[in-house]
Amino acid sequence: MSFIIDIREHVLSQIDDLLAKSAAAGERLQRIADQMADRAMLRTIYGISNDELDSVISDNHRQALENLLVIGEQLEQAAVEAGIFPKKP
Repeated sequence: MSFIIDIREHVLSQIDDLLAKSAAAGERLQRIADQMADRAMLRTIYGISNDELDSVISDNHRQALENLLVIGEQLEQAAVEAGIFPKKP
């Protein structure tokens, strides 16, 4: 029984870590959204065209969303291991 409790505590710790990563990824998405709002300033600072700037912002946004999806999958798996979610059929 102690072994099962230890495993559950370990998985819950993993879930806490993943939730922290999820929050950080959400903050990164917010920073990217702020960058999108400040396009004119960024164009001036970096001296690049709208298309180049859009490409950089889009790449960063896509990467941040992919990271958030991976974290979500890891959270789901950890929740299944902890017995919080049922196993997928």
